[in-house]
Amino acid sequence: MSDGLFATSEPNAWVDVDCAALQANATLLRRQFSRPEIIAVVKADGYGHGAVQSALAFRRAGVGRFAVTSLDEASTLTAGGIAATETPILVFAPVVTSAQAAELCRIGAQATVCDAHHVRLLIQAAEGAGTKIGVHVKVDTGMSRLGEMPSDALGIVRLVAASDRLTIAGVYTHFARASEKDLAPTRAQCAKFKAFIEQLSDQGIKPGLCHAANSAAAMRLPEAHFDAVRLGTILYGQYPSVHVPRIDGLNGRTWSAKARVVFVRRLQAGALVGYGSEARISRPSRVAVIAVGYADGFGMSPDSLHRGKRGVAALARQLAGRENQHVLIHGHRAPVLGRVAMQMIVVDVTGIPIAVEDGDIAEIPMRRLAASPRLPRVYHGKP
Repeated sequence: MSDGLFATSEPNAWVDVDCAALQANATLLRRQFSRPEIIAVVKADGYGHGAVQSALAFRRAGVGRFAVTSLDEASTLTAGGIAATETPILVFAPVVTSAQAAELCRIGAQATVCDAHHVRLLIQAAEGAGTKIGVHVKVDTGMSRLGEMPSDALGIVRLVAASDRLTIAGVYTHFARASEKDLAPTRAQCAKFKAFIEQLSDQGIKPGLCHAANSAAAMRLPEAHFDAVRLGTILYGQYPSVHVPRIDGLNGRTWSAKARVVFVRRLQAGALVGYGSEARISRPSRVAVIAVGYADGFGMSPDSLHRGKRGVAALARQLAGRENQHVLIHGHRAPVLGRVAMQMIVVDVTGIPIAVEDGDIAEIPMRRLAASPRLPRVYHGKP
């Protein structure tokens, strides 16, 4: 099942997405976090899975809130059947133009505000549309990105509370180092945020939904749960770092890049392969041409993920062409020969015991967010 019609009925390269696995992961995590609500983060096209289909899978598991980075991403969700009035959609990036504010009103998403300018834009848009907007005030507790420091954020909350066109839907912060071994910096941020919430309470201001924890903090720091946790990468079966505890039953096989063998041939010893003739065959070999390349995202292997400095070094070796790249055919590794071209690679299939033929499907190691959006997503396990 796909999210649209292919240019051909059987593409040569695509991405398989297991919707049942996504739903199962969300169900598992809802049991893990029985008290705080889950805000499912479906930014970056659902971490490469497809934002709408991911959101629908999570909603089937009982998740009732979503978050994205941009207004365009929120519009994609609402156009795909996720009604923001029924299932709140938080937009992390503040709207900064009148047109953006008007669009946010139209789709009914919830806005992030960091300063008085954001608040004024939203008030003006809400007055023009004759509606009210749910607002989350971002508090900077140490990330130094979006938001104001707690002392200044208090004034922003008061400004929102004073408007009859805005509703304080929530206050939140973001942790800078929750994936690291040392949790002390994250605990310090959490303490600042807790003090801010208490200050609001002392002044009789209801803050709405209080949330701070990303996937790493949600798994490691119970005191950071507050009213909701924002789960992103963990919902898709990936762990933010080696320091995050593993969950029994979490499915990491939600996403798989595939490509077809389009030509199989024999090469004699001494044959030169690919651009620059950088690979020389040392023995008579059987090779396969596969219709995938760097334009599709191949070359950014997932093997380097979540390994700290070792992962950075591995990624650097890949980019420099010094990392042995491979694909899987019939469950066996087939090393890439020569350079990865734009949409073609050559792999050595000499040692694979099952004869490789035209049309066979290879599994392509690829980072999910590096995969080209041109690759069709094919959805499985959707009721």
